[in-house]
Amino acid sequence: MSPLAQAGLHTGFGALSGLTNAAITGGDVGQGILTGGLSAGLAKFGGGYIPSFDNKVINIAAQFTGRSLLGGVTGGIARELYGGGFGEWFIAGMQTAAVATGANWLLHGPLLSCTSGKAGGLTM
Repeated sequence: MSPLAQAGLHTGFGALSGLTNAAITGGDVGQGILTGGLSAGLAKFGGGYIPSFDNKVINIAAQFTGRSLLGGVTGGIARELYGGGFGEWFIAGMQTAAVATGANWLLHGPLLSCTSGKAGGLTM
């Protein structure tokens, strides 16, 4: 599957996740779809441009940092689209992406012993 098709798939599932979250919490469904889709799609597509390193520790640090920054940018952009401030949601997006990246690494790395990919399974 091409990187663009993968980003499209992640966008769709991110939008579905945002819709579900908004419906459960009583939030704005449109905003949930937009932010979920935008965040997931840009993170998947942009994540492909984060450099990989042979040193496992450096690679994990690069992936974690890059994906956290992508989360911050997408969170800030999504909030700007809805008339809010970029900075606060940049930080919230970074925090969310950092937790998601760590959880993904644990799931695909140490917990399932699937260390054949980059950074102990950190390739997403």
